[in-house]
Amino acid sequence: MNHILVIAALVGWLQLLSNEVTVSAILFLCIARFLHNLDKRPAVLEIAALIAVLQFIAAAVLMYRMGNDHSKYHMYVDEQTYFSYAIPATCCLLFGLFVQLPGTIATFKAPTPQVRLNSLGIALVVSGFLCSVSVNYAPVQVRFVFFLLAQLRYVGVLYLYFNKSSARWAATGLVCLSLIADSTRSGMFHELLLWGTLLPAFYFLARPPSMKLKVLFLASVVCAVASIQLVKHEYRELLWSGRKASLSAVFLNTLAKGSAFGREWQEGLVMRVNQGWIVSAAMNHVPLLHGFANGETIREAVVTAIVPRILNDSKRTASGSDNTEEFTGLQIWGNTTMALSPLGEAYVNFAELGGCAVMLCFGLMLNLIYHWLLRLGHIDQYFVFVIPLVFLQAIKMETEFLTVFNHLVKSSILVVGLYYVFIRDPRPAKHSRRPRARKTANPRSCARSSRAASVRTAVR
Repeated sequence: MNHILVIAALVGWLQLLSNEVTVSAILFLCIARFLHNLDKRPAVLEIAALIAVLQFIAAAVLMYRMGNDHSKYHMYVDEQTYFSYAIPATCCLLFGLFVQLPGTIATFKAPTPQVRLNSLGIALVVSGFLCSVSVNYAPVQVRFVFFLLAQLRYVGVLYLYFNKSSARWAATGLVCLSLIADSTRSGMFHELLLWGTLLPAFYFLARPPSMKLKVLFLASVVCAVASIQLVKHEYRELLWSGRKASLSAVFLNTLAKGSAFGREWQEGLVMRVNQGWIVSAAMNHVPLLHGFANGETIREAVVTAIVPRILNDSKRTASGSDNTEEFTGLQIWGNTTMALSPLGEAYVNFAELGGCAVMLCFGLMLNLIYHWLLRLGHIDQYFVFVIPLVFLQAIKMETEFLTVFNHLVKSSILVVGLYYVFIRDPRPAKHSRRPRARKTANPRSCARSSRAASVRTAVR
């Protein structure tokens, strides 16, 4: 696969073929790898690759072909300028995600069921529910920690499923219902889509599906994204205006309209998936009206992720839109947040060639963290089950490096800390004792014993 990515990167950079052909080939390659590895290993990197291809280049092709003339959400540079950077940079990301590095796990082995761990799974589910309720009441300084702890309910469900608990399906249903309830109550569906994809991907490791079921699963995810996009805007307007809103009612009312899946819905779906418009806006603004950042935003992201807020009160929040406004020249009103995405942030720092290098390093970093957790999973299955928690923000591909690094660092510290404080079995390993060697009998003593036995027999 890697040599094909190199060829695709060169073709995209030099614009040797039509972009539909090049992007379709890359997308087909990622889909094939996803379906192949879905039951071979936790398909987290494959999901990240699919999201990146869809958001960076596939939706951008559709945007150019549809001729979208929206006042803001349109492509700000010509097709050749955009794809001569976006295609090779995306290929560099994919290469970093999938290259076989020294010391990486070549063959994944699913965790061996251990009935004694089911109580731990139940404890994690309960703890996750309690933290999900408490997150809105926690102080701002520790609210993100409570958010991470709330994700433990999904880790607990994986424990129950892989260790064949009798309560695994009841717990799965309860957790999924809570996930749906949280999404409909807030009007935000990112977490629903991410966990709705990650949990089945892990479940397939214990019970490998047929190829038909894999294709059906992927098609279901696509249909779910399309359906949510169909009703999301109207549902949010009702919800955020304080009126009563039912997601199912809005969905049925929308379907009743003759133009439910018309051009307006198609454009809305493409615009929502496409991150290329923000990247193209940055390419149109930098360096013509704003100089390159030369790594400043990436350095800030690393420092902000590592240094606690208590030691740096002035550090920027991980959900701001400051970089987007600065490097695109666009004004973002109200509480709306838009990020440059890794692709856009790589460009505004180091231009096209340097941006490709940044995306390669980003993919390699995710690859290393992923295989680090897999290696630790050979010691304790806990580290396999927390992989989705650690990668939850990194696979979205629409956030900036500040959000990604902040989540990766804090979630890694949290899962390691939880392991040593609560998860690790404190009982020492039992070592079998070596049987003592029997002493070899002395021939002289044996002879004396034999003569003594003969004397006793004669006396009797």
